[in-house]
Amino acid sequence: MFDLSMEQDSRTAEVEAFVRTHGYAPLRLVLSGTAKLVVYMAPKDEERDDRLLEHTWVHRVTLARGKAGYVEESRRWATMTVKSAAETTLHEWPGAAEWLKSSPFDTFERKSQLLGRLDQFHEAIKSFTGPMSKQTFDVLMGRFKTVMDAANNPGARLRFPVLAFPVGLVFHPRSGEMSYLCVGTRRPYRFLAALAPDLKGSMQVVESMRWWFSNERQFQKRWNQAPDARNDWRILQCPIDAFSTEFGNFVKPAKLDHAVKVVDPPVSALLADWYELGVQSLEGSAKILTSPALLGADGRLDVDQLLGIRQIEGLDPMETLVIRIRGDGAPRLNWCFDVATVGTPMPSFGGLSIPEGCSMSSSYETSVHAAAAREFREALTLKEFGPGARLVNARDLPDAPQASEGVERWFVVHDRSE
Repeated sequence: MFDLSMEQDSRTAEVEAFVRTHGYAPLRLVLSGTAKLVVYMAPKDEERDDRLLEHTWVHRVTLARGKAGYVEESRRWATMTVKSAAETTLHEWPGAAEWLKSSPFDTFERKSQLLGRLDQFHEAIKSFTGPMSKQTFDVLMGRFKTVMDAANNPGARLRFPVLAFPVGLVFHPRSGEMSYLCVGTRRPYRFLAALAPDLKGSMQVVESMRWWFSNERQFQKRWNQAPDARNDWRILQCPIDAFSTEFGNFVKPAKLDHAVKVVDPPVSALLADWYELGVQSLEGSAKILTSPALLGADGRLDVDQLLGIRQIEGLDPMETLVIRIRGDGAPRLNWCFDVATVGTPMPSFGGLSIPEGCSMSSSYETSVHAAAAREFREALTLKEFGPGARLVNARDLPDAPQASEGVERWFVVHDRSE
């Protein structure tokens, strides 16, 4: 027994020396189910991948006896557990307990794969930023048709392919689920037709789309929709399993209904603003990693110029809160419009109190142009409010309840003679 113990101590010391010679810290020495000697080693700082979530894997190295001592036979990333039925622990070094961790990524390779998709953004989206070669067009058109065919049945509600390019990875701690934040489009057919290498290719897209519509009028209505201010690009959230080699960056047919908006778009045309809004909506309940390669010097998503997206000229977004008070006891000034720059705090119902026996309703409207206030006043013509009605600024009505700071209030006033 003494000799066996001495032999084991000698082997442990020899393995430790081997590990430290290579710049690592030993954690646990085990005998595998196949009677091979295995040592777990803590990774070096430069080998860790702490993006989004901390690194939880260690090196699992299978050793073999060489002429001059132990040599490495094989190595892989692994997580350490308290006990393993397939292994017999021979020795454990201080610090091993710190590595008894698990990861929602399951494996190091899976984490590298999921985060690696973020690094492929520029290469993947390149085909949709300029004219396509015939070879590229044929591949993408083939994928588009495959998704369209798999997602639809004649006579049923049409489901169109979604094209998405991941730019951020989201982890939800409570559920353990992950998803991608993507720059995407629900109108990939428009890009295929516009960037096809020749007229024949463009017509192929047109005819492929036309086939799915029950009548020409419906097809023309869909096809002739004008591009929006973002050139039909948007910010989408997609499951991490929404993509495959077969479909490339087209969302798999079974996942089309899971490619959704994170939040409604802002009045700004820039994807940078939409993405920032989406991240803010998730920050309280999730951890988000955006590819550093896609961030500008200001730390914001920097893809708008690449996609030909420009801010709306003269942007000065304004928001209007429309308030109505109805009922027998409603005051004379019972209909008002609170106007302010988007983002200005506006109290619920404009801070107005509801008289007894009355009801109050409110709704928001938004205008995006610099002339918003002028356009607003022009739009509120007398005919909208009935004969004898006029629009009066609350500042010109001494007895009127005034708006909060930064908000302009207008009342609909009916002349008493009417």
